[in-house]
Parts: sequence; structure tokens; C-alpha cells
Amino acid sequence: MLSLSLRHRRSAPLFAAIAVLAVAVAPTVAHGQASLTYQPPDTVAYTTSADGSAIIGVDNYYSVTFIEKNGVRTHLTLGGVFGAPWYWTPDFSTVVGVDYDESFNAVAWIWHEGDATPTPIPALLGVPLQFMSVSADGSTIFGIRYQPNFFDVEGFVVRNGVYSALTYPEALSTTPAAISADGKLVVGTVYTFGPNFELVTRAAVWHEDGSVTFVPLPPNAGAGATLISADGLTVAGLVNIPAATPFLYNQATFVWKAGEPVASIIYLGGDQPTYVVSMTPDGSAVVGYGSISFNVFRGYVWRNGVLTILNPPPGRTQTDAWLASTDGYRIIGTAWAADSRHDQEMTVWDGGRPPQLIRDILAANGVTAGPRHLDQPFGTSFNGTTIVGDFFDPTNPDYSYGSFVAVVPLPTPTQLLQDLTTKVQGLGLPQGLTNALTVKLNAAIAALASNDTAGATSAISDFINLVNAQRGKKIPAAAADELIADAQAILQRLTG
Repeated sequence: MLSLSLRHRRSAPLFAAIAVLAVAVAPTVAHGQASLTYQPPDTVAYTTSADGSAIIGVDNYYSVTFIEKNGVRTHLTLGGVFGAPWYWTPDFSTVVGVDYDESFNAVAWIWHEGDATPTPIPALLGVPLQFMSVSADGSTIFGIRYQPNFFDVEGFVVRNGVYSALTYPEALSTTPAAISADGKLVVGTVYTFGPNFELVTRAAVWHEDGSVTFVPLPPNAGAGATLISADGLTVAGLVNIPAATPFLYNQATFVWKAGEPVASIIYLGGDQPTYVVSMTPDGSAVVGYGSISFNVFRGYVWRNGVLTILNPPPGRTQTDAWLASTDGYRIIGTAWAADSRHDQEMTVWDGGRPPQLIRDILAANGVTAGPRHLDQPFGTSFNGTTIVGDFFDPTNPDYSYGSFVAVVPLPTPTQLLQDLTTKVQGLGLPQGLTNALTVKLNAAIAALASNDTAGATSAISDFINLVNAQRGKKIPAAAADELIADAQAILQRLTG
């Protein structure tokens, strides 16, 4: 059976955050002042809202859901013995969760911003739930329920208060995993028996009318869909591909754009599977991790068909990737040494800049993390600056694990212009052209130093025009395209 095996502890909150990220709409990029807040021992923060202004999690040693905004916590509970949020919309305006009574009976609930308390979901009363989620617009609930005999599971949706099973003829089980922003498309896995009674798994897209489309993949390649873009046009998941050794398979990632005859395959080539973890809302980028050789792990980002391996910062040998900002600029993951997970630290890759430990960025902005290792991201705001995760404290056996909320600023436009200047100077272009390009970038830097955004924008536009004029002439086409993309990204930061 195809499965997504996670190597990190407390991964459920992370995947809740990921699915919300995958179906949301991006707001304007913003900068934040660096900060780091450790949660109390009895609190676990799961993720942050899209704009970074609020967090959601569980309080009182995993017993009650909370939303905190502007320092004020609102508890969401039906009064059960314990409960938790399962999913939420990106702005936290709608949350679905569950409360358990003393007999461990579960009651699913929904909460809308402004409600005093959550409300039980009538369509799910008495339904033995395994999992539940909600679309980004709050219109549709979907999830997984145990079937009556409890030997298999079945997906479902609740639209306009009406419960419907997600089925397929002769399916043993159906497991939905993600939903489009408008709630009209659900992706997941259909399990059936093959002609020789072998288990067959297929990556499926359920439509609003109940029909099913299967992702076009190689024949007999077991697969399961785990992510969908906000508009429903991009689907990603896991697929088994034949290995060099007969009868063995490698688990890889697929990305499928609706209408394409076959899905793209991402495989890093090592001895371990290549996992996909999250997707930007527009489907242009997916991130994940796998091994590139025996026991050597790397995170990756796949942007519009181009695969980039995320190498470690100095002192680390391994990486993985978990989250991305909505524009795909900031990738958030971890880095560690091959012989020890104890030095695992959260890491960011900002565009083409070298990787940096989050603790180092915070320190450069006057915030000290102390002895605690900021070691796993759970969720992030859309611009990638507010990050929720967990920490490991090797110096405190009584409080060795916990969660935190950090604001980790993006590189400033001035820093990005300096990076671009260094790139231009390293291309080996004719000296006169190098000087001309550098003059325009220096003019933009000087304008920003005087708070003249219009002047900086004009200078960057002049830089782009000059590069375009020399594209394929004095500047190789590929190098010109890269310079233009970098400059346009800086313009977006200034004007977006």
C-alpha cells in the first residue's frame, strides 16, 4: 500500500499546515521585524494564519483547541475531555475539529469567526472519523471515515450540509488528501484489487458530481495524490516507478497539470523515496525531500519543471524541505549532520542565496535562540516570514521539546541588489557592459538608501532593458534570463 512515511516527530500539525498552504490565495508580501516566542510547556502551536497575525494550536497538554490573535487566546471546545483542531481556512475564519468525551466518542465540530463556541456538524454525528479537513473558502468539509466493519476506510465530502461518500466501483477503500480552494475537486487514492488479486493504488481526482479522473501515470504504477493547487489545475503525489532490480520499485513524486497527457516524475536517484510535502497555491512549485545516494538526504524545490537540489549550509551534510512561501522564493526545511539528528536546525533557502540557519538570521537581527535547536517547521505565513515549529532543548530534560513562533525577515531589496551585482560581476562579461549594468544596480541601491522607491524601480527597469538588449549577444540567453528573473523578483518586492 502506498504511504507517505514521515521521519520527523509530531508531523500531523505540519501536514495540516501544508494542506492549507496548498489551497490558499497569496496576499501582498510584507516584511517583519525579527522575533522569537517560545510556547509554554502545556501548549503546542500548529501554524500561523496567512498574514502571520494569529496562531492556532492546542492548550492544556493537548486537551483544547486555541486561536491566539494580538495576544488574546480564544478556546474552541464543546466541553469534552480533550479535543483538537483538524483543519482551518488560511485566515482562520473557519476551523473544523473534534472533541472526545470520557468514553472516547468523537464529535466533529465547526467554528466560524464570531461564533461564541463551535457547533457540532449534523452530517457527521455518529460517523467514526479518522480525518477531517475544510476547503480554503470554508464551503466544503472532506475527510476519511472508518467503514462500518472498521477494516477499511472511506472518503467523504459534506457540501451544503449534505454528506456524500467518495466512491469508485469495486474500491476497497478511498482516502482523500487535499481539496481545491472552492471545494469542487478532491484528490486522494483509490484502492482496488487487480486481476491477480494484487492491491492496486491509483491517484484520483473526485469532481463535484462524484465522477473520478485518474492521474495519467505509467501502467501498473501504484500512486496516490496528496496535494492540489488552489485552482485545481495541478495535482501532486507519490508514485512507484520500476527500479533497476526486477520486481522492486522506487517511490517518486509526480506533478500533473490538468490536460497534460502524462505527469512529470521527480526522483532524486538515491536509495530512499523522493517525497513531496507541499505545493504553492498556484501549483508552480512543489517541495519535498529524498536521498541522492546511499543515506544522503536532500531537500528539493521543483519550479515550473526545473528541479533544484537544496544543499546544506556549512557544518551540515543533510537537508530536507517542508514549506514554501506562496511565490516560491523562500523554501523552509532543516539541515543536520549525517551522524546526528541532535544538531538538526531549521534552514531557509531564499531564491539563489546560500542557505542560512534560521537561528543565524535571527541573531543577525538581534534575536538569540539560546541552546534550543529550532528543528522542525510546522507552518508558515504566505510570505514565509512568520514560521511555527518545534524545538529540541538538550540542556533541559524537563522541557526538552516544545513549539515556537518566529518572525524571520526576508532579505531586503538592498541585499538582493547586492547579490545581483555580485552575480553580474561573476559572469565574465565585457568590462564596459559589466560596468554599465553595475552602475544601474548601484543607482537602485543609492535610491533605496534615500527611501526613493520610484528611483530604485526606474533604475532596475533600466537594468532589465539593458540586459534584454544584450540577450543572445554579449550576454548568453540563459544568463540574461536569470538576471532578468532576479531583477523582476526585486521589483515585485518593491511594488508588491
